[in-house]
Parts: sequence; structure tokens; C-alpha cells
Amino acid sequence: RWGRALRAFDIGVGAGAFVESGGSANGDNNLRAPPGAPGAVDGPQRWSSISSQLLLVDLGLGFAARHRRSGLSIGFTPILVVGTFSTVRARNIDQSEDLVDAEGNPKEGRAYFSGSGVGFSAVVGVRWDNPAGWAVGATYQRGAHLDLVGDLSVAFGTQAPSSDRARLTLPISDLVLLSAALPVTRWLTLRPTFEWALWSM
Repeated sequence: RWGRALRAFDIGVGAGAFVESGGSANGDNNLRAPPGAPGAVDGPQRWSSISSQLLLVDLGLGFAARHRRSGLSIGFTPILVVGTFSTVRARNIDQSEDLVDAEGNPKEGRAYFSGSGVGFSAVVGVRWDNPAGWAVGATYQRGAHLDLVGDLSVAFGTQAPSSDRARLTLPISDLVLLSAALPVTRWLTLRPTFEWALWSM
């Protein structure tokens, strides 16, 4: 970060990298699955996800200015979002969830996708520092749409496995954040926060 005083204002620039979201999920196995439906061992949620991993890293460069006398600050940060995503799930070539075909042969298949890509986001925020020592702030983060490109491997029923390049759009919601800094003692500050994710956008 870098900053300096300029007449009645403090101005600053800062850069940072942080993990916006990340984690993995693995569905429970159904060890009582019938032998005639071997895919059922991956549990009933297998049509949505058997195993998935997601990592989103944000690279941001922020600009801010504060009016020293009023305590009012405003900032803007463009963000490059770098993402990786992999998932394996149950799939059928006709998009059904049938376990066997009309002849009784296994029909249920598997699809595995692993890809990476980038997207762009931005945050704008305001903050007011009260002379009494407390502060309130609000930010709005524009959601990103990551264009993930990678390999898709599929195996449908009794057909031979195949692989191809694939593209997946990963949406990230807009985000509104309201927060405050409430000093209680010299060593304790409460920071209540309200977060609203606008997935409907």
C-alpha cells in the first residue's frame, strides 16, 4: 500500500491478493445400494455432485480518498478473479436419470470436468469515521462471470469413455456489505456486519 496527504485529503493506493471462495465437497456413499444399480453407491445426490472442488482467488488494485475534516472516505477496486473448478457427477447421454435402458443394460454414466479461467469484478465503497471513534461503511461488489475452459471426460453406460474440450460459465453473485466498527475498550472493537448476496441478478 501507499498513501500521502494532499491538502485536505488523504489519498492511497493498495494492492492485494486473497481467496474469495474455496473448498471441496464429497457426497456420502450408499453402501446398501442394490447390485443391479452399481452407480447408486455414490448416493442419491450423485446427479448434482459426487465430488467438487472450487478455488477463486482475487487480485485487486484499490484507489481511495478520505476527506480528513469530515471523516468521509470513498474507494474503488477493480478485481481480476482467477478460478479453478472440478466436478464429477452422474450423467446420462439423454439427460435422464434412468439407471438402465429398455433392454435392462446399465445406462447411468459419469461426467468429469476440470477447468480454469478468469473473470472481472469491482468493488466501490464508502466509509464515515465519526469523531467519537466509531465508523460505518458500505460496499457494493459487482459479480463476475468466469469462463472456465477445460477437459470433459464422460462414460455413458456401456459406451466407450470419451473426452473433449468444454466450456463452463461460473456466475458469482453481486454482493452488498454493510458494516460498522464500534470500539468497546482500547483492545476490543465490535464489527457487526450485514451481507446480502444478489444471486437473482
